[in-house]
Order: sequence, then C-alpha cells, then structure tokens
Amino acid sequence: MDAADKESCRPDFAVALYPGHLSLAENSFALNPDIDSHITRQTPPTFLLQNEDDHVDRVEDSLSYYAALKKAGVPVEMHL
Repeated sequence: MDAADKESCRPDFAVALYPGHLSLAENSFALNPDIDSHITRQTPPTFLLQNEDDHVDRVEDSLSYYAALKKAGVPVEMHL
C-alpha cells in the first residue's frame, strides 16, 4: 500500500452524451429505480447533451436523469 492507494477514484466530473434507457417507459419522466438508487450528493458534477428529436435515445431519458441529479443536489448542466 502506498500514497496512490489513499487517493479517491471518484471522477471529478461526468459527461453523458445521448444517455439512453434511463427512464421507465416511453413518454415517462420517471427515472429507472436501478439508476435512481445510485444517485447521491457524491455523484460527480455532470454535463448532459441530448438531441430533442433522437428516435433511439429519447429526450425523456436525459430529462429524468437531469431532474434526479438536481434533486440530489448534484451540479448538472444540460444542453438540448
């Protein structure tokens, strides 16, 4: 064990580009509970980028993740 082992491995920030499959169902803003349970105040500040008319990864996925991060007090920026 050395000094490197004492350093945190938590990233300083996260970038999610076109995050998908995060909301429960189509036209739903409810975040998947498997993801929601891992969002805490310790989640790294996050930048989200999403196209509003993406037909694969729906904008609701980014919006639900954004709302969950805000609720947890995590700094987040989203560009649609």
